[in-house]
Amino acid sequence: MKDSSWFNFFSSIFETEASPHARTLRTDFKQKLKDGFFVIAGTLSIAGIVIIGRQDSSEQDYFNDHFGVLDCLTLFIPAIIECLTALIFMGDSHPAVKFTLGLILGLIAVPIAIIRIVLAGVIVANPLSLLVIFVVDLVAQNYAGGAELKQQVANMPMSSDDNMQSINYSSANFIPVSDKQKILDNKAESAQNSYHLPVFSKAQNNNEVTAMEFTCANNPYKTPLFTNDGGQLNNSSRAYFMLNINRATEAMEIHTNKYQDNQPADDQNYGEYQKVLALLSP
Repeated sequence: MKDSSWFNFFSSIFETEASPHARTLRTDFKQKLKDGFFVIAGTLSIAGIVIIGRQDSSEQDYFNDHFGVLDCLTLFIPAIIECLTALIFMGDSHPAVKFTLGLILGLIAVPIAIIRIVLAGVIVANPLSLLVIFVVDLVAQNYAGGAELKQQVANMPMSSDDNMQSINYSSANFIPVSDKQKILDNKAESAQNSYHLPVFSKAQNNNEVTAMEFTCANNPYKTPLFTNDGGQLNNSSRAYFMLNINRATEAMEIHTNKYQDNQPADDQNYGEYQKVLALLSP
């Protein structure tokens, strides 16, 4: 299970155990700059209002707040002040006490947050950092297989044929390009909030064919998951999970770790999740 502790500066970059480099391979240069910023600045909020980072209750199982390098260098004192400010504003103390203490700490915490943002921006935007991030992105896309994996996902065959009559896709009813792009851009209904616990099903005419389901514009689509012999993931599905598209791989890991090999009686996908993760593991 990945380390999602507050003291892991890189917890938002290494998303999964099965494919630890998924984010590096999936994201572009601009996103890598943002990720570098959050490594330096951390992800904190003041009084429940997002100042730095991404906090959303719908994402709490997938994305953990963490300290940044600047917190470590300042002995966590600014972070403690920011957290105390948030606790006071969210507490149940007398309004006058809350206002007075909150105002005093807020006058300290807000400038600290601004300084944190500026310093992290300066560090990430300096020429050496830009060069390192550029080289990382170049290697990830062109030498580590990122561009190839994304092309395989872009070519993922998706059929509106519920029977999945053709596992080699030759006669499948392929979905509109616009719908497919929404699915791959995390905009499908089955991937709300950018996190998608995959739904697998058996083809009606062939129980040996396992399909992964998507929904877009209220239309259901499926793609075969495994090769013809069922022993391996097909190339497009493997690329989909290797890149952690829609955070599907991360969602499967969290789901399986939650039950620790004790499959829920009503969970038809649990065994398939374990199989997919085992096939992805190095």
